[in-house]
Amino acid sequence: ENQQIKKNVLIVDDEPLNVFLLQQILKSYDLTITTATDGQQAVEKFTNNKTDLILMDVYMPVMDGIEASKQIKNISLSTPIIIISAAMLNVDNLKKETNIDYFLPKPVNIEKKKKK
Repeated sequence: ENQQIKKNVLIVDDEPLNVFLLQQILKSYDLTITTATDGQQAVEKFTNNKTDLILMDVYMPVMDGIEASKQIKNISLSTPIIIISAAMLNVDNLKKETNIDYFLPKPVNIEKKKKK
């Protein structure tokens, strides 16, 4: 009776270690995780799969996270996008420009996130 549908999270980062770390952080939650290594792949995967949350890097080959975020928000404004980046970005401008929902600076502090 309590068949909850797993939430789908899309992790977009060209750095395998970052992807691995995010997967480790999210492992304790019951999620389906999809990964993409560039912005174009992210847009394609988003278009083809129901996605509940996107964790997006900024600097990637082919298409960066900012352009990918804009394209995804054009398809679905309601899907939350969290940009995770070590870059010092003007977050207010970024939110205005891309409609992203949240900015998380790297390195991601694992302790802070694990609220159990």
